[in-house]
Amino acid sequence: MDNRLATAKHEAGHAIVAHARGVPVFSIELHAEGASIYHETPEILLDAGQDATRVSLTFALIAAAGEAAVPEGKMSGADNENLRRALWLGGWPEENFYAFRGALVEQAAEIIGEHQDALDRVAGALVERGMLSGREVTALIGGADV
Repeated sequence: MDNRLATAKHEAGHAIVAHARGVPVFSIELHAEGASIYHETPEILLDAGQDATRVSLTFALIAAAGEAAVPEGKMSGADNENLRRALWLGGWPEENFYAFRGALVEQAAEIIGEHQDALDRVAGALVERGMLSGREVTALIGGADV
């Protein structure tokens, strides 16, 4: 798998898990320096009254999803920081970080496995176009062409 496709699949993995957990994706970008995904923040969901444990787990799964989508890759530094932050929000002990990380990657991989076609559509469109809006990501996950 070439690096651009691997990066696109990594970001698509984040989008698939975010969508599956009800977190709006605003956009995904693939650029020379790497890639970025923009989605709702945990604070917005907490401020809306959602359960802190659920929000923590949701954002931990989103962070783990990049590695789960490209198993031969690794979790990025930003993903590691996002995972640590999500676990902190939920009050999970730091000393269990690596145990949590492994379990979360496995659970994210299950979610992605249930949506493999969507992952391929999002990643393919991202490689082709370089940027996708949240609306386009949602449409691709739902099986539509963009």
